[in-house]
Amino acid sequence: MRYDLVAGDLVQLSLELTGVDPASLPLPAGTTANFAMVQADGSAEVHASATITSPGVLAAPGVEGFPPTVEYTFQTGDTLVSGVYRAQFQLVAPDGDPQTFPSDEELFIVIHPRL
Repeated sequence: MRYDLVAGDLVQLSLELTGVDPASLPLPAGTTANFAMVQADGSAEVHASATITSPGVLAAPGVEGFPPTVEYTFQTGDTLVSGVYRAQFQLVAPDGDPQTFPSDEELFIVIHPRL
C-alpha cells in the first residue's frame, strides 16, 4: 500500500484495520492508537498518537460488520523531508497488548519535493 504526498502537505491518513480478530470487535473502551513513520535510511521519523475514528462492528445475522478505522493528521514538520518512508499504526488494548497494522502488507509513504 502506498500514499504519495508533497513536502509540507498536512493531510489525513486513514486506514481500515483489516485483520483485527473479529472476537475483539468493537474495540474495547480505553484502546489507544499510535502512528509511526520512518524514512528508509533512518534520517527522519514521526512517532505520534493517532485517532480511532471507528471501533468496528462485529458481523451478526442481519448486521454487516466492518473493521475499525484509525487516522493520523500530519503535523507541521512531519512531511518536510522528501523520501520513502515505512509507516504503521499500532493499537494498544487496555490490557497493554499491542497489535500492529497493516499486518498483511507494508505501508509506504512517499513524500515528493515541492516544485
